[in-house]
Amino acid sequence: MAAGPAHAWFRQFAASLVEAAIVPVGWDPKDTDGHLTVQLRSTLISLLARFSSSDNTVQEARRRYDAYVANPEDPMACPSDYRVSVLTIVLRAGGEEEFKKLQEMLVWWRCLFPSPCLPACLPACLPVSTCIMEDN
Repeated sequence: MAAGPAHAWFRQFAASLVEAAIVPVGWDPKDTDGHLTVQLRSTLISLLARFSSSDNTVQEARRRYDAYVANPEDPMACPSDYRVSVLTIVLRAGGEEEFKKLQEMLVWWRCLFPSPCLPACLPACLPVSTCIMEDN
């Protein structure tokens, strides 16, 4: 089914609501955040991944993606609460380079955590032929 003008209008409308709602909450976790604020932030960023393709959203997701790629073990580079959403935004806005980098990271994670222990922070749908650490 092709998306019509009503679908485009709704996406734009939803994006405008979510983009306004994320401003007071922000992308950065704070020491004063309660559990509801943490959940709200995660939900809003998930909705941004679904509806928004604005430059601000993509730039912020890109900044967090780059920090995560540079140091995947830093929990503050891209918090696990919304890592999948950040990766989704970057992959949608990006291209082959981002996709290949994520595939490399998936190989790394699969080598460290053999299935079914693969962290939920990386999409399991990315194809990986073999683990780089396995002896063939």
